[in-house]
Amino acid sequence: MTVIRASELSEFGYCQKKWFLNRTTPKDSAFTSSHLLKGQQVHDELDRQFMAKVTTSIRFQTFMEATRRVVMRPDASDAVFRTQVGEVLLIGKPDELWSDSTGIYVVEDKPHFSAWEGYRLQVMAYAFIIFRENQRKLGLLGKKVFGLLRNRDTGEIFWRRPYTKEIDRVIEGKLLAMHKCLTVRDLTEKVTNKRKCAGCRFEQKCWGNVQR
Repeated sequence: MTVIRASELSEFGYCQKKWFLNRTTPKDSAFTSSHLLKGQQVHDELDRQFMAKVTTSIRFQTFMEATRRVVMRPDASDAVFRTQVGEVLLIGKPDELWSDSTGIYVVEDKPHFSAWEGYRLQVMAYAFIIFRENQRKLGLLGKKVFGLLRNRDTGEIFWRRPYTKEIDRVIEGKLLAMHKCLTVRDLTEKVTNKRKCAGCRFEQKCWGNVQR
């Protein structure tokens, strides 16, 4: 069984080779980028603010049934998010979830206002888990699942899409491609954007760095 975190789809969407090397290279505890540190600090502060307002916890199944806006911070709950696709176990917790009479909204905080492919894949991977594990109940409730990207500094939603059958196929295809990369070392992506290599800690190690 190959375990893949939903957050890995963000890096896989940006550069397959960097994702692969991160998965297969021993971790350097001294290497932590400044933007990752800032992101964790912001995430922890949002969790702290949320817990200061909430006096009782809520079960995920009860959360799904809400008819008025209810907010959940998964890291501040005991909810478990995972689903299996073939030989892949997809796991992960989104930054925030909303539930109301029309749907379940998966909210992911990002430092930019650009809805890059990796960001879209990540938020929809969380939606994939929720949809696959709760499809029948969502149908009974008449609720759809939505993916939202939010700027972590301003709180502004800058991208929003409903979860569709096409997105379901895309996420499943990406997971199977990631599984293949890890099991048979098959990497077909060719890096053509030099900016992807600038500052990458694998720049000297990456094979076929930039295709010319």
